[in-house]
Amino acid sequence: LPLLPLMGIAAVWRSVLHARMHFRVAALAPVLTPALTVAFLPLAPRIGAMALALGTTLGMLAEAVFLGTALTRRGIPLFPRRTTGAHWTLRGALGQYAALVAGNVMMRGSAAVDQAAAAMLGAGALSTLSYGTRLASVLVAIGPGSIGTTVVPRFATAIAAGERARLRRTLILTLAACCGLAAGLVVIFTAASEPLTRLFLLRGVFTASDVHQVALVQTFSLLQLPLAVALAILSGVVAALRINHSMLPLWAVALALHCALDFYFVKPLGV
Repeated sequence: LPLLPLMGIAAVWRSVLHARMHFRVAALAPVLTPALTVAFLPLAPRIGAMALALGTTLGMLAEAVFLGTALTRRGIPLFPRRTTGAHWTLRGALGQYAALVAGNVMMRGSAAVDQAAAAMLGAGALSTLSYGTRLASVLVAIGPGSIGTTVVPRFATAIAAGERARLRRTLILTLAACCGLAAGLVVIFTAASEPLTRLFLLRGVFTASDVHQVALVQTFSLLQLPLAVALAILSGVVAALRINHSMLPLWAVALALHCALDFYFVKPLGV
């Protein structure tokens, strides 16, 4: 439970550093939690699972302290100051945040839909889905997330300055470069999908047939990477324009389409 407020504080302070273009400091902070978690693992034989809980909690606390110290050293207040018009500014921010939360709930709901569809196929299907989408999940978490974090402050600066032509030019170049790089990675990982799966998974009860099935699912799941990159960049522009609510109908349609296609294709195509 202590993780919840600590994660919230760390996320807000990290966002403030991103807005001030201090990306390096913000990127270093998340290393502390896994580092302290690993450091507490030798205590596991004596205190059991409590070692993992202590390491994770203290790591998150260290991350919050690190970010707070970084803000203080740069003269940035840790908490909002009461100023004229602050109420309306906060109210607007909460409105944008609520729209983002609703959108994320709908987008993350697609994972639950995938699992429900896989469960219809019987034993082993959920495991195949889990293993087959693991690489794509890691790449989507690392790539688009990092890109979105770095482009939002730049887009917001251009919008605040009224430089719509520069915003449009930067957006097109960023989309072309990032999506092109993502497409290249898809080609590389698709070609190496089965060898990688065989290297890391072919042992124990995992058979050659399982390797082929997981590699096939992995190949198809990797196709989402360029689209995820484009969505992260475009979502950054939408956030900078403060029109997150306009994305809600699109997210709702995407979730509905995802559900329909999942249950339509699950029988003829499998996982």
